[in-house]
Amino acid sequence: MREKLIQAAIEFVYKHGFHGLSMGKLASSHKIAVGNFYYHFKSKQDLIDHCYIQCKKNEALALANIDTKGSYKKQLSKYLAALLNYYRTHMAEYTFVKDTESGGAIGIAARMAGRTEESHFAQFIQAGIAQDHLRTINPELAIQLCTSSIHSLITQEKLTGTASITAD
Repeated sequence: MREKLIQAAIEFVYKHGFHGLSMGKLASSHKIAVGNFYYHFKSKQDLIDHCYIQCKKNEALALANIDTKGSYKKQLSKYLAALLNYYRTHMAEYTFVKDTESGGAIGIAARMAGRTEESHFAQFIQAGIAQDHLRTINPELAIQLCTSSIHSLITQEKLTGTASITAD
């Protein structure tokens, strides 16, 4: 039931916007008793944090099987293409992550858990620095730059109705 409630909240935010989220509206839109939410989550903030962590876990799972053969540049391209494809096919999760990160709506513990899910990519960035493929940069900043670029591409695609790049 907990996973169903998390997915319901992510879908609600995608359809109605983050600021319109309330336990009552969410419960009535999914024909679930409000008490079910409070049984599984201490508060709306607790629900938001769990949704964010679940989105980051799903993202990490989708990116875990990237082929690591080839040059560092090719591996980086594969990672970014996989992330772009993941967000294109999981728009509700993409919207939830983008809105919570940009709006500061997630708690510190959830943000740290999200960073843990990104640790594979952070290690990849650190390896690129160590091997002189990349200039010295904070891995968290590099991840933010990559995800911000992908957010911009998806926004452009939404506005124009066409894929800005192919992720193959």
